[in-house]
Amino acid sequence: MNASVAPVVAPHQVAATSHGPMRPADRPRGLPGAVLLLVAMAVLHTGGALATELFDSLGPAGTTWLRLSFAAVFLLAFTGRSLWRVVRAASRADLVVTAALGAVSAGMMLLFSESAARLPLGTATALEFLGPLTVAVAGSRRPRELAWLALAAAGVLLLTSPWTGVTDSAGVLFGLGSAVCWALYVIGTAHVGSRFSAQHGLALSLT
Repeated sequence: MNASVAPVVAPHQVAATSHGPMRPADRPRGLPGAVLLLVAMAVLHTGGALATELFDSLGPAGTTWLRLSFAAVFLLAFTGRSLWRVVRAASRADLVVTAALGAVSAGMMLLFSESAARLPLGTATALEFLGPLTVAVAGSRRPRELAWLALAAAGVLLLTSPWTGVTDSAGVLFGLGSAVCWALYVIGTAHVGSRFSAQHGLALSLT
């Protein structure tokens, strides 16, 4: 489900809660972060691929609206009454930042859908991935991190071959716009994560 994109955070960023930066001893224990990230990316791109099957009947915009609506309803049901308590206690600045994250999320989905409707799915995905990759490169501090990012970029290029089948300039522009939105989404989740818990921030932004 692309509407619940897992935050892709630059290596130097620290997880945060509404009470401030999360110390290592306070972080929840469970599956390793790398495993969670792989699962999230698999769900994200599976959802994106399945969504293309609806383009003929709903169009890219209609498909995006349907996915966002289902995601919002699901998260509202998941968070329940606790979300409304959080909203009542939130400041206007908190709500504005969260609404901006929701707008960026919607833009990311819509622009990707428009790109995928015009380009091969792998090419549209490769263009969109430039966003979080750029943020990760900008936040890297050690050569080893840059090496891993270079391998990730090479893997995307080899798997998707974006240099083939690119005949629609509008599709490329939509893909690059989606990349910009994804980069802003990564940055925005850090700000929202410092104001709300993950589930409340996501539910409120998508709503």
